[in-house]
Amino acid sequence: MPVGVREFVRELLLEAEDALRALPADSVTRIEVLAVGADAAARFDAELAARLLADAESAAWTGGDGDGARVARLLTALAKATAAHAPARARRLLTDAQQALFTVSGAERRGPLRAVAEELARVAPEQAALIAEYHFEGSPADNRLRARIGTAVNAADPGEAELRLASIADAGLRGAATYDMVLAVAPRDLSAALRLSERIGSAGGRLLALCQVARDLAEAGDPAGGARALEQAEQELPLFLEERAAWLREEAAHHAEQGRLVRAERLRNQAAGLLRRHPEEAADEKAGHGLDSLARARESVERGARPPLDPAAARERAGRARNLPEAADRARALARTARECVAAGRAPWPAEAAAAGSAPAERTDLGGPDAGRRSGTPTAAPGKQAWRGDARPDELHAAGAHVVWRAGTEVGCVRAEAGTTRWTAHADAGAAAPALPGTGQVWARSAADAATVYVEVGRGGEEGVRLLAREPRDGRVRWWRDLPSAGALRSIGPVLLHGAPGDLTALHSATGEILWRRAVTDPSTRSAAAVGDCLLLGDERQFQALDLMSGRRTWSQLRGREAFERTHAQRPVHVLDGEVLRALDGGTGRELWQFALGVRARGPLVERGTVYAAAHRAQGGDLVFALDAETGALRWQRTVVRHDAAECTLELLGLRPGGLYVRARSGGRRGLLGREAGPFVAVLDPATGRQLRQWVHPALAEGDAVLVGGHLVLSRPELAAYGLP
Repeated sequence: MPVGVREFVRELLLEAEDALRALPADSVTRIEVLAVGADAAARFDAELAARLLADAESAAWTGGDGDGARVARLLTALAKATAAHAPARARRLLTDAQQALFTVSGAERRGPLRAVAEELARVAPEQAALIAEYHFEGSPADNRLRARIGTAVNAADPGEAELRLASIADAGLRGAATYDMVLAVAPRDLSAALRLSERIGSAGGRLLALCQVARDLAEAGDPAGGARALEQAEQELPLFLEERAAWLREEAAHHAEQGRLVRAERLRNQAAGLLRRHPEEAADEKAGHGLDSLARARESVERGARPPLDPAAARERAGRARNLPEAADRARALARTARECVAAGRAPWPAEAAAAGSAPAERTDLGGPDAGRRSGTPTAAPGKQAWRGDARPDELHAAGAHVVWRAGTEVGCVRAEAGTTRWTAHADAGAAAPALPGTGQVWARSAADAATVYVEVGRGGEEGVRLLAREPRDGRVRWWRDLPSAGALRSIGPVLLHGAPGDLTALHSATGEILWRRAVTDPSTRSAAAVGDCLLLGDERQFQALDLMSGRRTWSQLRGREAFERTHAQRPVHVLDGEVLRALDGGTGRELWQFALGVRARGPLVERGTVYAAAHRAQGGDLVFALDAETGALRWQRTVVRHDAAECTLELLGLRPGGLYVRARSGGRRGLLGREAGPFVAVLDPATGRQLRQWVHPALAEGDAVLVGGHLVLSRPELAAYGLP
């Protein structure tokens, strides 16, 4: 490209940017103009093209003003404008749009998410299929979307696609599926797409499909392919007009039989008009739609093959653009003139301009709505319901001021104080990753702390899993990593432990980097305790301590070795070892003390110099114990519930200023009279073990319960929070 032309185009693009400053931040025109400008710049300056695309993306985030639905619409518009030239970038933009919608619920999410899925069907059909699977099922429109996406998935193998089409018995459904398949196959194999188009039963359907293929190819930088599809569309035009005229004549005959002679005559005139020299004058709506589609295809192919504007024409057009009164029209005309100066439609973007790129470093915080799916009041009296949600979780996790729940494959985050939903997301949605292998049912498990939400996802019948970390404020994927097998998740500060059979893996919570990996006999039970930077593992023979960040072994010690003197610089490590609570020297691993608890022991909970634990004893029922953390001396023990089963039904929920909260899943017998009672929460005096309060609720029998701030949150029968009893 001559230097003079290059500089002239650069000047036009800068003028277009200046004109955009007068537009509102959320203007779709801003996105459109910057995308057109990037299309022009990509032909001679990949760096400028990348800057314009980055500005467009930033405009989508800032223009959305914290509204996930608006951000998603703007990102989808940008992806649609760039998909033909930069499919990898379009996929990333659409993935970000999908994630922006995590903070949007109900009907407000549905429309923008459908648009995301429709565009993903062009660049990442398997990702679109997952969106359709989770969000679009039941209505005819949903089924049509799923069919279209399924067609795009099958288009990767044209031979297999033809076999699938042949298996569809219903002619109407087969025609619609063939139309979608032609569009999906064309970018990969135009000859196969043209052959497939012949299977569309009507000339009108063939015409529309071929016109769309011609437009898609021409706009993607393949004017020769567009011209080839257009040529075949031109051949279909007289067949389509004859087909439509025949239908109109049949309708005319039917109306005449019914005595509606005026209507019959009008239809016969329309039929005759379609076969004359100017069929558009027949004023038939469907014929007009076909003719308009053909005109747009001709325009796209012509524009793609058009030579660059000569300098004189370019200067004249630029002058007219500068005189337009409206800033939006001025910016649009300047950018389009710049693109025509470089004949942008003649070639695809170079690789450096078509790269996926990266999201803006500073993006608007999509904190979720202030009103979510809940009922109730933000504050409640002790034991009274504060709020209730719609979810029926399988898991609950306390995460700072939030509650993270999982129901099936869906994970959500709720503000514990008010019950408002911050975000929800299914499985690995938002991860820029290939689809999980296999065809089995998708499953998920979760873990969370105040800084990160972790989700492990897999498919039934497959060994490998995908582990991902989500941002707690909006659910966006921070990182993802595929691992060879499923395992238990445990968050310990900056480290996530993943315990699979025979393997314990530590990952950095901020990056997903594997810090270390160690072969162990049974990691699900050997990850016994963690204090500070010390991770304690144990087996039948010994205990060993690992440095949490490096996995380096700091000591190992045979079981039962007593400590003659204590390492005062190290805190003791308290570990529940079967039915025994042990305290080990943090520096050497030697045993400081032990205490026999009982069957199915639970805990320990270490707070303010005291170790709390729960267990079942045959003669005493389910008890809570409080021991001195340093010496192991028993401070108190309290029978909370009596029953005959050899299991402990207690769960230590946590310590609050009002007392130690203990959940009893099964009420059992209580008191001197041994009266039966339902599931309850007991509030014990941390100093004496005396029961201060008791709250009975049937939902405590199953599901999870967590303490978050001033609320007790239950998972059943549906997600709900109560003022601390």
